[in-house]
Amino acid sequence: MKAKETTRKFHIKVIDDNEYEPDKDFFVSLCDYETKEQLIGADTKCTVTILDEDQPGIIGFRDRNIKVRRKD
Repeated sequence: MKAKETTRKFHIKVIDDNEYEPDKDFFVSLCDYETKEQLIGADTKCTVTILDEDQPGIIGFRDRNIKVRRKD
């Protein structure tokens, strides 16, 4: 980003198909415009994960019935 620029948009092309692929990660870092070095601070780099929704996971419970007292 240039000096005094407060926002920047960029586009990531995501192909929506029915083929399984593992989740994909990429990183976004805020860097000094002139030196190209990452800015100091814990909030200057983040991980973005694109999830594969073609084969969702399964949630289940070990016990079919669970007894709980009303006061609990």
